[in-house]
Amino acid sequence: EDLEGEYENDLKNGGYRPFINYFKSFIPNDNRVRVNCEVIRVKFIEDDRKLLIEVNHLNEQRTKTMICDHIIWTTSLGHLKANFHSIFADEPRLIQQKQQAISNLGFGTVNKVMLIYKKKFWHRKASSIVLLHMDKDRSFEISDALRQKLQVERVDSQIVQDIANMLFHYDVLPSTDIPVLICWLVGPTAVAAENLSEQLIGQICHEVLCRYLNIPQEKNQPVQILRSAWHSNKYIGGSYSYASTASTKHDRQQLAAAYAPDGV
Repeated sequence: EDLEGEYENDLKNGGYRPFINYFKSFIPNDNRVRVNCEVIRVKFIEDDRKLLIEVNHLNEQRTKTMICDHIIWTTSLGHLKANFHSIFADEPRLIQQKQQAISNLGFGTVNKVMLIYKKKFWHRKASSIVLLHMDKDRSFEISDALRQKLQVERVDSQIVQDIANMLFHYDVLPSTDIPVLICWLVGPTAVAAENLSEQLIGQICHEVLCRYLNIPQEKNQPVQILRSAWHSNKYIGGSYSYASTASTKHDRQQLAAAYAPDGV
């Protein structure tokens, strides 16, 4: 079944790279591209009909202003939710036009945890491992090693239970000879897990899997753990937008609509 969505945003054949390359083709000099810069203020100068942009250069710890004819705003919805009022404080009509849509549309968090092993302990032809939770009230038994890690990091053991209840699918990374499993955390649990160390969150995911496979977790320890932390990234604030129950199609259209501060 095809769900309702904006197909023009369905990027294929290289993801965002062809899209970025297309825009770069209009910029003859790469020196005009600013990286490691944060836009902290946008103001329309009525007399000149120009836009004043205040930019914070992160590497140089200084701010700089520039004048533009137009801007195309491409930050995440999560960044807008947190910073829209401060960045466009001088543009009350823009805030009035966009704020309701920004508030209504949802922005959530999905994080991945990558478990890298020395050798496989799952079936060589498996593309994924799916866990079947039969009893939601069953508590996850914490190993002595994991309990010690919790004590060292001063973490409540309830987070282990929350993560154990959340985990149900481990993907086998197919594009490498290195044995890698990827598991996913969603919503409040994904956000809470960002406060844990990579070693701790990896140990939890590893022990949950070993418990379901009924194999000793001590003999199959991961050699490296990587995880994402999208919610903690102040420039993103999550990982995906969605149509919340409070939003309508009009909100998406309103957020995407162009804004002309001088009415032209």
